[in-house]
Amino acid sequence: RRVASFSPRWSPSGSVSGWFHFVNPALPWRTVAETYDLEYGTDTLEIHEDAVTSADRVLLIDDVLATGGTAGAGIRLLRRVGADVVGCAFVIELGFLAGRGLLDAPVTSVLEY
Repeated sequence: RRVASFSPRWSPSGSVSGWFHFVNPALPWRTVAETYDLEYGTDTLEIHEDAVTSADRVLLIDDVLATGGTAGAGIRLLRRVGADVVGCAFVIELGFLAGRGLLDAPVTSVLEY
């Protein structure tokens, strides 16, 4: 079981076995990248190509679910390297932006606006 986050601030004590982060830019190993659209441009997520395996079940977490662009890119990237994305968890969901409907994984949020 693994947990993926977009920021090290979500990792207890900064480092936990089974916990990894999408990092951009340069990583010190071979990486896989996923570029996605933003409102005014594009961005790219990267992870080491061996960060997860087909045996890993991954929960993707972040603070806010808005339009779903970043989380959707994270799901696609994790699946490209073989992970089984079992769900996404967010502290806040901006429901009026309908990001949940763009994610191909179960979504849980603590607060919805």
